[in-house]
Amino acid sequence: MLRAVTGGSGGLPGSFSTLTVTGQGLFADGSAASPSISFTSTPNTGIFKLSQQMNFSIGGVQTFDVVNFSGQPLVELPSTGQYAWTSGALPSGADTLMQRDAAALVGIRNSIAMRGGAGFGAKAIAGSYSVVQDDFTILCSTASQSQITVLLPANPAMNQYLNIKKVSADANRLVIDGNGNLIDALSTQSTIATTRPSFALQFGSSVGTSTGSAWSIL
Repeated sequence: MLRAVTGGSGGLPGSFSTLTVTGQGLFADGSAASPSISFTSTPNTGIFKLSQQMNFSIGGVQTFDVVNFSGQPLVELPSTGQYAWTSGALPSGADTLMQRDAAALVGIRNSIAMRGGAGFGAKAIAGSYSVVQDDFTILCSTASQSQITVLLPANPAMNQYLNIKKVSADANRLVIDGNGNLIDALSTQSTIATTRPSFALQFGSSVGTSTGSAWSIL
């Protein structure tokens, strides 16, 4: 039964300011560009159905869906989608993000750089290397070179964490360069040990530095 509370007349098609449906309301499946349940001001934003999924589109683009996964609701984002949190009430800008960096790899970062996370992969290198935003664990082989240098970010995020390990059992040198930031009060740290040493580094506040922050070896 469809009843027009305000506007319209006699159950005929029309525009209603209030609409009450007693029973089940049935809609066409719709699409991302033309969702079945939408808005007069933005008709390409709303809800549509695809197979057995409830889909949501914004501006004609599918943004996420909800599916039945073994009897439980599962929210799916596209591969480039992000979960975000703001520093205040909506719609203030997001300052913390969680996203899919690659298959089976989750990245958690603030608005400019990684802060830490879960499920990070390891990157293997055999030559000098500049650390990028998404690096977490770097495995370094010096077997083919007398020295390799790992250059840390010039502007790391506060609390950024890195694992750097020499994986080759040789007497060649691994150098970690702070790129303008101190590492335990030194501009660089190096090792020639053959016992495969590792460094756990975290960037944070430090007393006695010109910038007030530095890398610490944990």
